[in-house]
This record gives sequence, C-alpha cells and structure tokens, in this order.
Amino acid sequence: MVAGYLAAGFERLGVVYADLHTDLNTPQTTEQGALDWMVTAHLLDLPGVVDALASVGPRRPLLQPGDLAYWGVNPTGVTAGERASVDRLGLRVVDTADAIADPAGSMRS
Repeated sequence: MVAGYLAAGFERLGVVYADLHTDLNTPQTTEQGALDWMVTAHLLDLPGVVDALASVGPRRPLLQPGDLAYWGVNPTGVTAGERASVDRLGLRVVDTADAIADPAGSMRS
C-alpha cells in the first residue's frame, strides 16, 4: 500500500502501524523470523533487508523514520535489535497498555 500511494503521487505519507511487534527484523538480525516480522525494516530500508523488497516502490526508502509510528506494541515481543533500531531512529512507539487505556489520546503528540 505504501508503495502504491507513493507511486500515485503522494510525496509524503504517514503510517500508524498497529501491531503487537515493531517488525524491524531483517534476515541478518534473526534466524527465526518470518517475512511479516520484517515489514517496517523494509519500508525504512534498514541495513540487511532484502534488496528486491526494499526497492518495490518509486523511491527508497519508502518511509522516513518520522513518517512511521507504532501503536499497540507489546514490549516483551520486541527483540533487542528492534529496540536498538527504535532508539537509533527515534521511532514513536505506543505500547499496548497505553493504547488500551486511552486509544485516541495515546497517539497525540
């Protein structure tokens, strides 16, 4: 979807990624990961992603770190490598407890 919106002419796109995980793994950071554990890593074109997947859209990376926010993440399901990427990139993460306590308010700046 992100690649499609960008190809349609949107220059900037904001994504709220609602998932229990940050999906920032790459084939080089996990041996047990499935492709769906790597979605946002490819959108952000992190080191170690699959070239063919990271280059599916009209630009690379498809998203900048400021264009992505996570909502409903279970902190216990985030790997050490994913936590390091979150910190390094300054990604916004709303955990499950905050999302449940205040669904609308938890995403306000």
